[in-house]
Amino acid sequence: MVTLSLARLGRSGPAIAAASVAPALLDQGSVDGARAAWVLVLVWAVLALGTASMMIVRPVAATISTLVVLGAVELTASAVQVELSFLDLLPVAACLFMTGALGTRRNAVWAAAGVAVVVASGTVVNRLTATAEWRGGPDVLAGLLVMALALVAGSAVRAQREAAEVSQQRYDLERRQRLLAEREASARERARIAREMHDLVAHSVTLLVVNAETLRARRAEIPAWAAAQADAMAEAGRRATEEMREMLTVLRSDGDPELTQPVRQLEDVPTLLDEARRAGTSVGFAEQGSAAPISLAASLCAYRVVQEGLSNARRHRPGAEVSVSVCWRPGSLELTVVTGPSPDQSDENDEKDEKDENDRPSAGLGLAGLRERVVEAGGTATVGTDGHSHRLQVVLPTRPRPAPREAR
Repeated sequence: MVTLSLARLGRSGPAIAAASVAPALLDQGSVDGARAAWVLVLVWAVLALGTASMMIVRPVAATISTLVVLGAVELTASAVQVELSFLDLLPVAACLFMTGALGTRRNAVWAAAGVAVVVASGTVVNRLTATAEWRGGPDVLAGLLVMALALVAGSAVRAQREAAEVSQQRYDLERRQRLLAEREASARERARIAREMHDLVAHSVTLLVVNAETLRARRAEIPAWAAAQADAMAEAGRRATEEMREMLTVLRSDGDPELTQPVRQLEDVPTLLDEARRAGTSVGFAEQGSAAPISLAASLCAYRVVQEGLSNARRHRPGAEVSVSVCWRPGSLELTVVTGPSPDQSDENDEKDEKDENDRPSAGLGLAGLRERVVEAGGTATVGTDGHSHRLQVVLPTRPRPAPREAR
């Protein structure tokens, strides 16, 4: 793409003017070598060089003044009956090109109007002062055509430059918006992870504090050094809990209601399904086996699995039926989310939809992040298709059930 920049051109107006004047001087000897012709062409060259040098900073004024100089010289040449090179039109054409390229549309209109007035006036004077054989005709029309083409070419360059500037501005705006969205998503994800880590750590620290308080309550039954250690452990646990809560308060300072809500776990899945049904998703639920103890990390992960499956169904297969099943097995929890085909889905789109569902992120998590979460919880995740249905299956470990105490 070729664009014309005023900053790049700098002070090159005189150089461009000289380059546009030179061809006429070189061609004059082959057109008319009379002394009067050379005198006129040299006068024209000096004056045109001065007026055309303004084409960068004042293109409209340069165009009109250069054309006036050319018209005066041409009228004089017709009166003394000498012929000048047709290339003496190049400085005017250069000025018109710069007017179209560097000026505004209003400048181009003013330049065109000025050219029309000067050419019309010159034609009238030529008809009144020159003999029949030295009156302008086709050469005037040819000159007008050249000037019109120069102005149109310059305007095309300006339009191209403006389009490039608009495209660059749009790209910069989209890039800023994309970076802002990525930063916001990253901040939200960090806050969410920090919140969940807070709940995990706070649960364990709270147990330590409770045990330490139990030892303190039985101070009379334990050595003095153990009581002191229990006091220190309880104080450290309370301090750690307060610091974690302060950190979470900072993370929640943006007022995001989602970040200030309690962390949802496996027991909140029925509520999640009810919310999806109210949003228009057809969801079925089935649970098999006897529930077993499960770690907090696995419980959080199980909730996220169902949430991700429902989000993918709404995004990639709107209107499809979703089936959620929870199966308790010895030592593991098997969670399966099956999404049926969309009502308007065709067979040839199945492969594309499967690729989109495996690659595209959703709900700030995505299947790739979900797999990492499952692995961190000690489980495995499987994603695939079963006919026209999409299947997301996760297996999470459970804790052994506590053995019943024998009666004494």
